[in-house]
Amino acid sequence: MDKMKKALMIVAIVAIVVIAASMLYYFVFVKTEKERAEIKIQEQKLELEKEKQQDEKQQKIIKEVQLNTCLQQARDNYEADWAAACKALGEPEDGSLPGYLADPINQHYKDARDECIKLYGE
Repeated sequence: MDKMKKALMIVAIVAIVVIAASMLYYFVFVKTEKERAEIKIQEQKLELEKEKQQDEKQQKIIKEVQLNTCLQQARDNYEADWAAACKALGEPEDGSLPGYLADPINQHYKDARDECIKLYGE
């Protein structure tokens, strides 16, 4: 019986050592590797989000520049049309125009501005 008890004790001790070693391996190597992989994935997600925000910011700046350029072009065309109509009447470039000439020029300018806002937002 003593031999049996000794054998059981040895088996129990070996089992405890194997279980402890397995747990140690899991918590020291496997789990930390998983945590490192999760941290790396989170860092990659953050980097992608940062890049996305930068892209959105750049797109916003581009649209703003496009809008300003379009609005400036509309204004330049308006002023050129106004000056040409004034010149045709023998008036100074920034002179006043009768309604039948001024109204279409003003409407064309308004339409051009609206188109800029439609295309590039405000």
